[in-house]
Amino acid sequence: MRGPINEAGPGALGLPHRLAPITPAVYQEDPVFVLWCEALDELLGPIAAALDCFPAYLDPRLAPADFLGWLGGLVGLDPAELRAPADRLPELVADAVAAHDRRGTPAGVREAVARAARVPVEQVELEEPGGVVWARVAGAAAVPAAGGTVRVRVRASNAVDGAEVMAAARAAVPVQYQVRIEMVVES
Repeated sequence: MRGPINEAGPGALGLPHRLAPITPAVYQEDPVFVLWCEALDELLGPIAAALDCFPAYLDPRLAPADFLGWLGGLVGLDPAELRAPADRLPELVADAVAAHDRRGTPAGVREAVARAARVPVEQVELEEPGGVVWARVAGAAAVPAAGGTVRVRVRASNAVDGAEVMAAARAAVPVQYQVRIEMVVES
């Protein structure tokens, strides 16, 4: 009988139990069956390793570099930020995960606008009218909620792109909510 197909053995790939030793003894006597089991061990090893390590794939600080782009997109990271240097990408994805938890909340809107305007969160004020909207008929469109105002205090020396700030605000507010941006320039 030949040795394992992979010299390192399927155990090195993460398969916790090889298939041939856990089958009935009568099957272990058949060399073709043992080779078939070894082939399955080699095929299933990487799958078992990926499943065993799946929590690490979901942690941006531990995930493989080629997985971070998908993970970042899943939590709403801006595609432009995905082109950041590889050493900075885990931090950006981790921040996006935390920001995703607050998406649609007043704190989340303030953070998104502050990041786009490149100002501290303390310089962003949010006035919201409150209230709830609904449709009288199931599946019908509801009338949009009354809009809120996001006021950003910026220094005259700061070059702030109003369109970028508005896009960040629109992406952060709930879909039925309308928002208005006011830029207050301080000297």
